[in-house]
Amino acid sequence: MRPTRPLLLAAATATVLSVTSLAAPALADDGGSAPSTTIGLTDGTLDWGVKESFRRYISGPIAGGTITVADGAETNSAGGYRFTEGTGTYDLTTHAVDTGFEGSVRFQGHAGELDLTLAELRVVTEGTGGAIVADVTVAGTTTEDVEFASLDLSGVAPGQGEGGAMVFADIPATLTEDGAEAFEYHGNPMYQPGTALDPATLTVTPVAEEPEEPGTPEEPEEPGNPEEPGNPEEPEEPGTPEEPGTPEDPETPAPED
Repeated sequence: MRPTRPLLLAAATATVLSVTSLAAPALADDGGSAPSTTIGLTDGTLDWGVKESFRRYISGPIAGGTITVADGAETNSAGGYRFTEGTGTYDLTTHAVDTGFEGSVRFQGHAGELDLTLAELRVVTEGTGGAIVADVTVAGTTTEDVEFASLDLSGVAPGQGEGGAMVFADIPATLTEDGAEAFEYHGNPMYQPGTALDPATLTVTPVAEEPEEPGTPEEPEEPGNPEEPGNPEEPEEPGTPEEPGTPEDPETPAPED
């Protein structure tokens, strides 16, 4: 029985909410603003082989070509490709994912006449739909942000990986009209829009925000020692008053003749 959409969305958010649920009450108690509805995603990987029959065609005797992974991509155990170092965002309200990855894969065949490179891959989802977006280079000409493949998550139940990672395994993918143009050879399309591609597996880890540690309060400055009042100056002792001099005797008037 195919899981219903509400159950899928509830399961998808269970892991994410577990890393944020402890922070929400603290914000409410402190009278702070509501928590953000978007959280970061890190340590992401995208496992996707593009299309197995195309890989066989390139490396087989008809095309006689090569497949080269670079810039952080690697070949996985299933023979497809793993794009690494994924970072992005997850919206808790709309359940939308937007995650970009490192790595590129280049398909060359027919002595270089067929030359296709996919790089800067992103997975963009909302609800039960989504897309693989890539920078597509055909014969040396690059077109950025091409919606190369459509994704159908309606039947994908998210699982839990190592370290609290969310794993969306084996997401069905189909070729878009823009993607079909990239597969043209000598002007002829090799695949039609809607052709099934290899399923994709998306793994992402929610970023747990660490609460800020309160700063150490500054210690109040110690008051300076008050200056001791100086000794009051002693009043000067009054000098010894001078003794009055002896008054001169008045002259005796001479008698008149």
